[in-house]
Amino acid sequence: MARSCRTSPTDRPSDIEHRQTVPGRVPTHHVSLRRDSAVAELLGRDELEVNSFHHQAVAALGRDLRVVGEAPDGVIEAIEATDGQFIVGVQWHAESLVESVEQRTLVSAFIDAAAEGRGRRAVAA
Repeated sequence: MARSCRTSPTDRPSDIEHRQTVPGRVPTHHVSLRRDSAVAELLGRDELEVNSFHHQAVAALGRDLRVVGEAPDGVIEAIEATDGQFIVGVQWHAESLVESVEQRTLVSAFIDAAAEGRGRRAVAA
């Protein structure tokens, strides 16, 4: 059963521009990560600056998922599986920020997991 969470930037107006107009290689807002998350472990940090091109965000978590990253306005920016599988979702575009070692590490982890078939499980879209 889905659990209610914070709503989208469209539903939660704030000073943070979640739909930036500057190029994707430019980070525009802060994200705080849970220290005990796989995402924080991959990135080697629990705070970072990200780009942002979304007007919607997670409003309800699916089974076996948890929130691991949020913008200062409470919009969910990162989620991951709680059952040990490599299932990670981020709202920012790490592929546009690969000049950053941390973001390059996140993209590489995704590529490695896909190549190894980790996280394989039927997921309803």
